[in-house]
Amino acid sequence: MQGETASWTPGEDVAPLLAAAAGSSGTRLTDGFAAIESEIAKLTSASGQPVDWSLVGREAETYLKNTGKDLRIATYLVMAWVHGKKVDGLRRGLDLLVGLLDASWEQLHPPVEKLQARAGALTFLSEQLPRTLEELLAAKVPDDQGQALIDSYLRYRAMVAQRFPERPPALQPIEQVLGVAQEAKRLPPFPTPDKDAKAEEPAASPGSDDPLLAPIPGASPVGKDPKLSDDFDALYTEIEKIAAIDGGRVDWAMVRDASAKILSSLGKDLRCLCYWTVARMHLDKIAGLREGLSTLATGAERFGDDIFPTRPKARAAALAWMGTRIEEDLPSIAKSAPEEDLKALHASVDAIEKAMGGRAASLEGVQRARGALMSVKTEKPKPAKPAAPAAAPKPAAGAAATPKAAAPPPPPAAAVPPELESLVEQMLEQANDISAAGDTAISLRLRRQAMWMAEPSILQGRKYDCESLGMKPRMEVDGIFKKKEWGELIQRTEELFPSYPYCLDLTVWAGKAAAELLGEEAALALASELVALSVRAPNLLRGTDRNGNPLASKEAREWINEHRGAGA
Repeated sequence: MQGETASWTPGEDVAPLLAAAAGSSGTRLTDGFAAIESEIAKLTSASGQPVDWSLVGREAETYLKNTGKDLRIATYLVMAWVHGKKVDGLRRGLDLLVGLLDASWEQLHPPVEKLQARAGALTFLSEQLPRTLEELLAAKVPDDQGQALIDSYLRYRAMVAQRFPERPPALQPIEQVLGVAQEAKRLPPFPTPDKDAKAEEPAASPGSDDPLLAPIPGASPVGKDPKLSDDFDALYTEIEKIAAIDGGRVDWAMVRDASAKILSSLGKDLRCLCYWTVARMHLDKIAGLREGLSTLATGAERFGDDIFPTRPKARAAALAWMGTRIEEDLPSIAKSAPEEDLKALHASVDAIEKAMGGRAASLEGVQRARGALMSVKTEKPKPAKPAAPAAAPKPAAGAAATPKAAAPPPPPAAAVPPELESLVEQMLEQANDISAAGDTAISLRLRRQAMWMAEPSILQGRKYDCESLGMKPRMEVDGIFKKKEWGELIQRTEELFPSYPYCLDLTVWAGKAAAELLGEEAALALASELVALSVRAPNLLRGTDRNGNPLASKEAREWINEHRGAGA
């Protein structure tokens, strides 16, 4: 990874933070860490208290210098710099993140095996920055300062794409704000590739594919990974319009030409082959897709293990992107095709699958492409084969004897609608990602919001269809509480909470531990969720589970009522 950033070195304003600490010590429960978390918790607190960004910046810099490399702490520092140093603070913060993701990747906290926790930290940053950025970019930024910001953002975006090939953190909230400022001429635009290479004819002929597959001159026939090049940045910006809200129409001619330029002069890259293939499909319909898949298959076979990106998961992500685009876009491009074209398309898909088997972490994208091709009808019918594989929908329509096998009876109604279940799962996953390196006020609160989205059903009287802690585990946790072993207490409560969400004592214990470890704001966050639950379902406080175990002890009820009276 360092070789890819050899042309850029961190400035003096961030270099000390990248070089000072030898690596993450794993020590998180320092006074400085607790102070930072307490301030950040105010972002989601109902109290409306402002964050002391000066304190956050001071403590975060100290932590990174003296304690360890922590990505979440770094994102908090970026937010503090944006509030204090404005546009240059964002530029400086993005450079800090690039340096950490590059040189400190292995030592960075959360640990590398907790990749989604790292992505969660960067997503949280993207979600928190836009409002402040909109205010900062309301006026024109000086040209040199604006260009420095754009350059830093492009480096950051490229580094994020490399480090998180699957399920990357969200960058769109930041990019949308930058895009609005660019449209208003308050920031310089993203660079565009040199378009002088555009051919006079709109589509490449079969003979023009050779440069895409010819070895790159130099020591390595595959050249170098183009990910951090300006051409790739511009190409990626165009591709991102697909997922962007109001991102505009994709310039597929630009995608075709930029991908071809990279493949011909910089490096043999699977992502660019996939981009080129989809662009050819949009520009030249079935003929373009046929040539694109054929070229991709040849490139995969010819350059094999050395094709960029070298990580199997990143290769799988490139194929998945292509498969999704073919699956979603081909039906509106071509509903039928000549038999010869369809045979060639299927042969290319088979060749891609064979070439990338064992070299990509997943071939799901190839399978998606194959499924999309199966839906394209043959323009020339084959009488000898009335049930042609490519025309599956018609035989199904005439199969009157087997409709019941294809349409099983609907499942019984669930207590929570399916769309709500999906939301709960997403919220829990996000909470777990955030807490992978240690729980925070945000992860604690998000977990309760997910699990308490609906109350348990009543069995009889005040008996609810749920489970609470029995006497033995309750005494065990209460013993940890009485010993004031706060770190162990919060760990134990969060282990038990998903199985016993309506044992309200667990959240009360977690709130008391959070007050000691994370500050009063964290305890208030949990108390506010408990109070909200008790308002919606007041009988829970004196209810029992299906086995007769209490949902809330007397002490828990007192703690909840105390915070209810305090307006939590």
